[in-house]
This record gives sequence, C-alpha cells and structure tokens, in this order.
Amino acid sequence: MPGPEKPVRILTNENSSERESAGASPPGWLSLYTRANMDRVRFGEHHHSLSGATDDTDQPTPSRGAGATGVMGKLPESLSWLRQPLVQLRAKLAQVTEAALAAGLAWGVAHMLFPNHEATFAPFSAIVALGGGRGGRGARALLMLIGVLVGVGVGEVTVDTVGSGSWQVGLAAGVAMLLVSPLLVDSLALIQAGVAAGIVVATHSQAAGYTRFLDALIGAAIALLMTQVLFTPNPMRLLSKAATPALSAIAEALGDVARGLSERDSGALEDTIQRLRAAHRPLAAFTDTQLLSRGMARRTVRGRCHGAELATLDHRLDGISALYTSAAALARGAQPLIERRVEVPEDVAAAVAALADATSALAEKPDGDDARRRAAQCAAEAERLQAPDADPATTLLLEEVRQAGTELTRIAGYQPSSTARAG
Repeated sequence: MPGPEKPVRILTNENSSERESAGASPPGWLSLYTRANMDRVRFGEHHHSLSGATDDTDQPTPSRGAGATGVMGKLPESLSWLRQPLVQLRAKLAQVTEAALAAGLAWGVAHMLFPNHEATFAPFSAIVALGGGRGGRGARALLMLIGVLVGVGVGEVTVDTVGSGSWQVGLAAGVAMLLVSPLLVDSLALIQAGVAAGIVVATHSQAAGYTRFLDALIGAAIALLMTQVLFTPNPMRLLSKAATPALSAIAEALGDVARGLSERDSGALEDTIQRLRAAHRPLAAFTDTQLLSRGMARRTVRGRCHGAELATLDHRLDGISALYTSAAALARGAQPLIERRVEVPEDVAAAVAALADATSALAEKPDGDDARRRAAQCAAEAERLQAPDADPATTLLLEEVRQAGTELTRIAGYQPSSTARAG
C-alpha cells in the first residue's frame, strides 16, 4: 500500500510565501504555473540582489566582444594578450585626460588668484576628486573638503595644546580620522582628514592647514566645473549604450527558446535557462547606469537640459528587467512541455522568434524609430496570440508570450494594448 504523498509547496502571487498543502499532487499545468511564478521571483530577486553590488558600479560592464573592433580586433594571435589591456586603456582614457586637464587648470587658477601661494596641493586635490567613476565625483569633492576641514581643525588644536613632534603627528592624524569615521563611511574623507592633520602638525605651521584647505577648495571647484558643467557625458547616450548588452542577452535567450520550441529540444531550453542565470551582469550594469543617469539629471547642467527626454527614455527602458524575467519564465515554462511531448502550436514558436528579432533590432539602437516601430508591431502580434483549444499548460505558456510582448511594447515606447489575460 503506497505511503502518504508528500506535501506540495506552492508559491502564490498574493503574498509570495510558501504554503504547505497535503494531498494529491497538482496537475501538470498547476505545477507549471507554480514553477513559472517561482522563476519570476527567483530571477527577479537574483537580478536586484546583484544590482549595485558590483565592484565597479559607475561603469557599465562591456558587452561580449566590446573593444574587439577596429585596431584591437585586428591584432595578430601572438599579440592577443594585449587586447584586454587595450580595452581597459580605452575605457580609462577619457577619465585620465579629464584629471590631467583639471590638475593643470587647478594649479594655474591657484597661482592666478594667489600669486604668492605655491599651490602644491591644488592639482592633487583635483585629481583626487576626479579619481572615482562617473556619478560619484561630485560627492568625492565634497567628502574631500570635509576631510581636509576636519583635519586642519584638529591639527591646529594639536599644535596649540601639545606642540609638534612625532607622537603629536600620530595623535592628530588619529583623532581627525576618528572624528570623521562615525559621520562618513567613505575612506576618502578619512584619509584626507588624517593627511591634513598630519601636515599641519609636521610643518609646525597653522598656515599650512589654511593653505591645504585653500588648495582643496580650488581643486574641488575645478573638478566640479569639469564634471558638472564642461565635460558631463550625455546621460541619454549612457543609458542607451548600457541597454544594448542587456537587450542583446534577452534577444539571444528568446531566440534560443524559439528554436527549442520549433525543434522540440528540451536540452537546448535547459541550456538557455542556465545562460539566463549567468546573464545578470549586463542587467546589473544597466540598473547601475539607470541610477547614474537619474543622478546626472538632477545634478548636472547637461542632465537638466535633457531632463524630459531622459525621463521618457528611462521609463521605457525600465521594462528591460521585466522582459528578462519574462524570457526566463518562457524558457522554464517551455521545457516541461517539450519533455512531456505536448503539442505546442507553431504560432507560439513563431511569435517568440519575432520577439527575439525585434528585441535584437531594439538592442542595436534603443532610441531608433524604425526599431521601436518594429518592436511594437511584433509585440502587438504576440499580445494577440490565442489558442482556444490548448491545454492549460500551453495556455500558461501563451500567457508568458503575451506578457513578454507587453513588456517589449513598453520598451518600444508605445502604450501596451489591453489584452485579456488568461487565467
């Protein structure tokens, strides 16, 4: 006599919590529905947990093959080891150029305003302020000023009370860093506070502290002028560029799902699921760039000039994460149908293939009118996809196709058409 059946764990949409339900196992379509919802939670949480947690959040991760064009793409095989260093060099060239220009300009401005001032630290302060990636350099300039101001104050108090010497330098630097540490978690302010305090005590001069703060002020001002006014990158271009590798990964996954359905290859669908799980980096990089562009819209002159256009583009491309989740749910939902030899209408594979092609075209030029129009047309056809005589599991797969179409419509910049949702 068979033993009692194990409880079935079902994830519901209402509260996203697991509930135990004893008794008979659910039919195949309910199991598929449960797995699809679990995919939405799993893939969504995986993506959001990685967003903002990368080591270099200010620079979007290059797409596959980025930098392999032009001269770098023509390198002979014996020099292939140079390709990655050259990619890194090209990525940092603009930032290094800005820092070099700012250093020279800061030194010149300091000498022009204060002819008797050596301006030793002005160029270094500009370089420090510009040392971070895009999106954090204004904050770095402010943190540097706070650290220097605290360090100068602590150094002056130390010289007045206990004089100068080796242990006084260590005392002043330590106290300044301790005063800053509870207020600011950034190490830049901590370092600047310790350095400024040490300089004041070591040089036996309170004027050194004033000079250090003046240099920091000039360097920070030049850095802010360059980053917030003169050389601010186009936030719309940054956002579109970051969307390209994310949309390309989604388009590739949708194309694999379409081929898996048409060729009835469950192994290919399993490979697609694994590739999607490994495709979080361009998604996380895109989310980071979204946050960066929103900050630029608030803080920079160029961002404010493009505020309305940037908000529209940001709203459109915000659907990329949802489209990624829909692609994952499609792959996960199609695999058991193929394994159980369920007849899936040919229109489903054709619709997914059309979505893949439209997404690929949109990836090449996210703001292009032709690509957006094509994506909207393919998405509208996918949203109208129906199969009245299909079994429940296939009906749920159709729902995922329509959902992907809705998300693609949003990314294309058109209002999603009202479509009856299968229930």
